[in-house]
Amino acid sequence: QGNVERVKKLGVVVGKTVFFCSHQSFIAAFRKRNSNCGNLDFVLEDDQVVIEDKDLLSTVATLLNSTVEEIEKSLLYRIVAARGEVMEKGHSLDDAYYGRDALCKAVYDRLFSWIVGKINNAVEVKDIRHGKCTVIGVLDIYGFEIFDVNGFEQFCINYCNEKLQQLFIELVLKQEQEEYKREGIEWVEVQYFNNKIICDLVELNHKGIISIMDEAIISAGKVTDEMILHTMDQKLKDHQHYASRQTQPSNKILTHNQDFKVQHYAGDVIYRVEGFMDKNKDTLFQDFKRLLFNCNHSALKEMWPEGKEAVTKVTKRPPTVATLFKSSMIALVEILMIKEPHYVRCIKPNDIKSAAMFDEHRVKHQVSYLGLLENVRVRRAGFAYRQLYSKFLTR
Repeated sequence: QGNVERVKKLGVVVGKTVFFCSHQSFIAAFRKRNSNCGNLDFVLEDDQVVIEDKDLLSTVATLLNSTVEEIEKSLLYRIVAARGEVMEKGHSLDDAYYGRDALCKAVYDRLFSWIVGKINNAVEVKDIRHGKCTVIGVLDIYGFEIFDVNGFEQFCINYCNEKLQQLFIELVLKQEQEEYKREGIEWVEVQYFNNKIICDLVELNHKGIISIMDEAIISAGKVTDEMILHTMDQKLKDHQHYASRQTQPSNKILTHNQDFKVQHYAGDVIYRVEGFMDKNKDTLFQDFKRLLFNCNHSALKEMWPEGKEAVTKVTKRPPTVATLFKSSMIALVEILMIKEPHYVRCIKPNDIKSAAMFDEHRVKHQVSYLGLLENVRVRRAGFAYRQLYSKFLTR
C-alpha cells in the first residue's frame, strides 16, 4: 500500500514538472506490456514467414499506437532501396526474430533516454544569478566484472573501468609527480603501472579490438564470431596483454575458437566471443524507424526523428554499439578532465554479500588493482597537505 501511495505522489510531481498525463500513461503501459513484443513467435507457412499469435500482435500494435497491418508488415518485410528503385523483401525466420528483438531493445533504449532527457531539462538551471553555473555531479559505475562466463557486456564494462582507471592515474599519480618536478622539489619517483597499453588494445583506431569487430561488420559476406576471433589472433598475436588458444597453444584454460583473454589492470579476464558480433551490430531496420515516427503518439514520434527520412534516401551505416560506447567514454573522460574529481573507492569485503565476513585475499586484490597503495605512496612521499592561497597569505 505504501508503494502505491508513493507512486501516486511521484505521478503528481512529475506531472507538474516533467511529463504530461498522456506521457505518464504511455510509460506505465510500456513497462507492463513491452515483454509482449518479445513474445511474438514466427512460423513458416508455404515458405513464407507469418506471425503465429494475432491477438498478441494486436496488443503490440496498441502499445506502439499503430495498426496491426503496419506492425505486421514491418516485422515480416523490409523495404530495400537500390538505384532509385524501391523493393519489398520478405524476412527469413532468423531475420524476423532478429528484427523483433532489435525493435524491443531499441524502443526501451529510446524511452529510457527520452525520460532522462526530460528530467535533465526540467531540473536544468536556466537562470544563472551569480555569474557562473556550478555543478556537483556524481558518477556511479559498475565495478570491474569477472564472471564464470564473460561476454560482450563484461567487455564493455571492463573497458569503462580501464578508462576511468587511466584517468585516475593521469590526475592523481602522474600529474602529482610531474608538479614536483616542475617545482624543482627533491623527489623520489614512485613507480606505478600505466594502463594506457590496455586501453589502446581495446580502443586504438584500426588496431584495437573494437576496430577489428567494426571492420568485420562492414565487410562483405557472412562473418561469424569465430572469424572475428581469428582476425584478432592475427593482428594482436604480439600484444603482451592479449591471448587466445591460437596464440598460446599450451594454455588449456582457453577454448579453441571460443575464448580470448585480456590482461586487465584488475586481473586476467577470459571472454567468450559467442554473441559479440550480433550484440555489437544491434542494427534496427529503417522500416521500424519509419513505423514509430509515423505512429499516433507524440512521444514516440519525438524519439524517432530519423524516421521522417524518405525510403530512397541513402543513409550511412549506423555506428556499432562498441563504437558508440567508446565515443561516450572518450566524451566522459574529456568532461572529467576539466572538472575537479574526488574519488570514493568502494571495497567489496566478500563475494557472498555478507555483513559479517572479511575476505582478506579479495580485499587485498581490490586495494592493489585500484592503485590505492601507489596513491598512498605518492601522497606520503610528497606534500599531501593543501591550503588555499588566501589562507596562506593571511598566515
